[in-house]
Amino acid sequence: MYRQADKKPIKKDRQELIFAYVRENGSISNKEAREILCLAESTTKRILNRMVQDGTLTVRGERKARVYVSAIEL
Repeated sequence: MYRQADKKPIKKDRQELIFAYVRENGSISNKEAREILCLAESTTKRILNRMVQDGTLTVRGERKARVYVSAIEL
């Protein structure tokens, strides 16, 4: 089992993987993030939404056409 303190690095690693993918490819969909992270749709959606709230990513499109792009100028 993971202790509470062990969860933060995992969260940060997941966000870093997503952001690295966005830097390389320009955007990421929920499906692409699920494949990279090997997580459930709801978990991936929660991570992506948190990154939007934090100002790391912005949303383009709606529903199935929704993609996440960098909110930070590279």
